[in-house]
Amino acid sequence: MKKISGAIIINDDKILLVKRSPTDSDMPNLWSLPAGNHKKNEDSKTAVIRELKEETNLICTYSQFLYKLKRSKWEVDIFLIKCENYNYKKDNVEIADINFFGISELPEKIVIDSYIIIQKFSEIIFSKSISYPKLVDQTFSAIFYTHIFPKISSLNFYNNNTPYTIYKFIIETTPYRKFKSVVPFLLSSPLKNNFTIFLLPEFAFAIWTLLDDIVDNKKTRYNQITAPIKFGLNKSVISLFTFRNVITSLFKNKTESKDLDRIIDSIEDSGLILNQRLNNTLDISYEDYIKQSMLRTRFLRESWTGALRQTNLSTNELNTIFLIQEKSAIIGQLINDYFDMTKANYEDFDMRIISSPIIFLKEKVNKKEFNELNSFWNTKCNNNKSNYISLIKKYKIKHVLKEHIINQMSNILSQINNSDLACFQKEILINWHEMSFNDFAPNTEYKFDKTRFLENINTIIEKY
Repeated sequence: MKKISGAIIINDDKILLVKRSPTDSDMPNLWSLPAGNHKKNEDSKTAVIRELKEETNLICTYSQFLYKLKRSKWEVDIFLIKCENYNYKKDNVEIADINFFGISELPEKIVIDSYIIIQKFSEIIFSKSISYPKLVDQTFSAIFYTHIFPKISSLNFYNNNTPYTIYKFIIETTPYRKFKSVVPFLLSSPLKNNFTIFLLPEFAFAIWTLLDDIVDNKKTRYNQITAPIKFGLNKSVISLFTFRNVITSLFKNKTESKDLDRIIDSIEDSGLILNQRLNNTLDISYEDYIKQSMLRTRFLRESWTGALRQTNLSTNELNTIFLIQEKSAIIGQLINDYFDMTKANYEDFDMRIISSPIIFLKEKVNKKEFNELNSFWNTKCNNNKSNYISLIKKYKIKHVLKEHIINQMSNILSQINNSDLACFQKEILINWHEMSFNDFAPNTEYKFDKTRFLENINTIIEKY
């Protein structure tokens, strides 16, 4: 069992983290608490004081043992450390960077074990806390970059290949929201040699994102430039045309060929649905709109299928998880529609793209107003948009859509709680949905137990 000592160092309500070098054998380019291995016959306190001096040039004046974190091959003793001063200096080639971070500034690419420790003792480290959804989101990202993303180097593909580079760029510049890979990873507690397969949902989502950015001519996404802007439209379009080869080359030895075929087919369907969506008319029903939306995001559910079928989950567990994921996809589309409507710019109207607000609206208006609405939609005129917005406000469509979404959210949470899944699986699914829904409509009835959540995550990953 490898013995390690680590330090929690606080200054001005911030915690000191070090960034591992790009050549680190375990977790390159990830931030973590300062820590290091014990030398022969060295005790924990002596080790942490020595490591601090070597890595940061900080002189320890006080140390208090806080916690022992155990894993399958190592254990780390965590100390609360005070120093003469906090003017750190990077003196170790193993360290790429050093910095202090506040509770709301913690880097996304942080070792999950360090993140668990920080959150466990956040009350003594920081004067304030972060929201429950942000805690879940950050935890998922830390798991992704600690255990899943490093497997990208093992994929059977040329690292300098343009499509590979573009999709990797999209994955890394999409902040947080790594539930696509981490939720199925946590639900299945996979064997370590199966970790790579959980990159599949991220690559599929990156392909879909590239398609969406090209169709919508987006310049930025999540305050980052999009791939078509960074790499150019020509290379981006070519990458889309070669995505079948990308997916097959990356994952052909990681999952069943029939699952890869379904994923590829579903991504191709997304392109067809995007085109169909541009040609929808007001005649479309809510049911048909939902079917289109489901086809548009089917690639993600197929990616989950391809990944989870490589685990030890039972058929009953798989069917339950897939059904829940399918229903959550519907809610996700409706929430996107809701936020698009509340941006006050009504982009869907400008682009003449049918979405759920106008479908709900057409069910409310009288015959005369429906004819007017149809005219607004089919005739470009400066007053059309304001008239459309007036009808939206008159019939309180924003409220109608929100109530519909809340009802769907309540149903899916009930379904999770009443399912035959294991307790830890239910909690992961609830954590994921509460995180996803919180910005839209915080669920004040759900009592989040931070300690239990962190212990649940720790129990799942401690064998890794």
